[in-house]
Amino acid sequence: MKNLFNKISAILLAAILILPFVPFRSYASAGASLFSIEPEDNPGLSFSVVSYEKTKNESYMFLPNTVDPTAVTVRYSGDAGEATGSGVIGRNEEEGHFTVDTTVGNEITVGGRKLIFMQSALPAMSIIINEGESIDTINASKEAKIGAKVSISGADNAKYDLSPTDIQIK
Repeated sequence: MKNLFNKISAILLAAILILPFVPFRSYASAGASLFSIEPEDNPGLSFSVVSYEKTKNESYMFLPNTVDPTAVTVRYSGDAGEATGSGVIGRNEEEGHFTVDTTVGNEITVGGRKLIFMQSALPAMSIIINEGESIDTINASKEAKIGAKVSISGADNAKYDLSPTDIQIK
């Protein structure tokens, strides 16, 4: 248990030190992403993955290692336009999604926007802030704390996976 606590602490510390330097900024409307990958559409996924709009014409999707890369179903907001590229294997306009085989091509074009898929072999860590709480709270004061849940999935050995666990972020 102490070993697991040390690993989680190291991952959280790394996330806190590295995430502020990630060079992505949103070009979508506030709080909205253009594309998402949802658990109900993608077996092996336990949380939603949203796109990062790097520029006005380029989005990234970072896939956890638990998702089958040969059939990723991507939902889009609004009218995304036609999805083209060697990896596109299906589209359902009524449902608002398309399916991509990222092993054939990790880059497609959707309505003139480049959508690039990346997948890591590392376990996926998810931190979900409790409803009604905001990261702005802890940015405003060194003493403030907010509640959240952390989970880890996709480890080589399932004993290192962590089901959603309550934490406090300071």
